[in-house]
Amino acid sequence: MSIPATIWLSMWSAGEHPTDDDFAAVRTCEAVAGVEIWTEHPGAEWQIEAAARHGLQVGIHLPFHDLNPVSDDPVVAERALQRNREWLHCLARSGGVHAVMHGGYAASAADREAKLPRLVEFTSTLHAEANELGIELMLENLIPDKLGYTHIMASNLAEWAQLVGEIGCGAVLDTGHSAASGIALADVFATLGSTVRAIHLSDNDGARDLHLLPGDGNDVTADLAGILSGIGYDGVITYEISPLHYCLNDVLTHIASEASR
Repeated sequence: MSIPATIWLSMWSAGEHPTDDDFAAVRTCEAVAGVEIWTEHPGAEWQIEAAARHGLQVGIHLPFHDLNPVSDDPVVAERALQRNREWLHCLARSGGVHAVMHGGYAASAADREAKLPRLVEFTSTLHAEANELGIELMLENLIPDKLGYTHIMASNLAEWAQLVGEIGCGAVLDTGHSAASGIALADVFATLGSTVRAIHLSDNDGARDLHLLPGDGNDVTADLAGILSGIGYDGVITYEISPLHYCLNDVLTHIASEASR
């Protein structure tokens, strides 16, 4: 599947501890223009610096474990804001260009209406600060919690669109999350249109978030290239592929093969 967009790679695809040689290998793959760093991983600050040193564009996947901005505990909420601000400044120092907000914002389902405005306030604050730093902040879609006890934001298309609209930020489409949630890719673009500024690309079995290479699952992104060509998409597509199933060379070989078509 040849994709009409700027191609990036999530460095998670090299595992939690990528080396300088891994960044050099990514740079050697001419099809890859940039990388996204998971700030949850050890040495993430070094990874951001290494990516920039190798001449790659850089984005970050903001932390989502143990940092809940909609927490009823003000200390937890304030720490979440502080830590995200720190990562934005770290990214800016290396000339990075985008940051992805990825869920973790769990609350009692009964408190949903009270919690959503908190998330809007939190993310709007970060969005304004990111703009000042020359960074585009975007909100990713998530997979709904299946226990019914917690509410994870944004876990359906209507809520995702609502949050993106109220915050004024861009959207990141995770194709694996969309498939596991039963949301058709065409519906995402029909609803969000040009606010989709980046895509996390992976395949799965339509139920589990497996992060497989395109075509290795149910081919959940089979119609993506056609959709993007039809709307003139000019954003980024980041291959977000599991290191549990592939090595970095597997992923880079796949990307290079697709780019040569």
